[in-house]
Amino acid sequence: SKVEDGAKSYQFLEQYLKIQNAELFFADKAIFIEGTTERMLLPLFIKEFDKNCKDEKAKIAQQNISVIEAGANAKAFAPFLEFIGIKSLIITDLDSTKKETKKDNNDKESTSYPACPVDESTHTSNETLKYFFSAPSIEEEEEFSQWFQKLKQEKQKSRSQNVYIVYQSEENGYHARSFEDAFMNSNKLEIKNMSDKLLGLKNKKELQDVETANIYVLTDTVLAKKSDFAASLLYMALTDQMTWVTPKYINEGLKWIS
Repeated sequence: SKVEDGAKSYQFLEQYLKIQNAELFFADKAIFIEGTTERMLLPLFIKEFDKNCKDEKAKIAQQNISVIEAGANAKAFAPFLEFIGIKSLIITDLDSTKKETKKDNNDKESTSYPACPVDESTHTSNETLKYFFSAPSIEEEEEFSQWFQKLKQEKQKSRSQNVYIVYQSEENGYHARSFEDAFMNSNKLEIKNMSDKLLGLKNKKELQDVETANIYVLTDTVLAKKSDFAASLLYMALTDQMTWVTPKYINEGLKWIS
């Protein structure tokens, strides 16, 4: 199994490095992100970090840092990162899930792990977190449960000294599972006040009770298209109509990589 996983990772990495012109070979540091929304907004978060950074040498924009949109494949880069030895930040999602067991008409059990709020969760679907934080087998239920509780409490340690992993943490009394609900939680009043100008939203009337709303449910209810939403957030920031708050876990990662 390990040999097969290694072969698949090598194949992915080989194809990726050809497509991306092997920019990682020439970077001093690297930031790995999940997807389009983070890629579009990361420059804003870096700009805000640098604005508040008093140490000129620690400002991120002037460093040779490669930003890699790795999706769910960040763990495939692990052997390569160990080989080239560059300091690497992985910004990923907690991706909390809940184990559900059901019986069909023939009394046969089936198990699934649907997405759920962090406070109801028993598992994660994020393979990068499982890899870097050495998750036990999912069949070892007691061990996995203890591991996952430590993960939620941010008490796990990465197996690599050069790699730092950040994911959603509790903020403003809420623990997000994805970038979108973390951003909503950090900027709920701003999103409510600017909702008429923001694209990619639906059911905007639901934002009227944003202060008392369940953020997990609210995000799912009002977010229609992630890319349009991110584009309008970016536009409003670049035209000085709004300064968005960086979610705490991303700021923590930027501080480390700086």
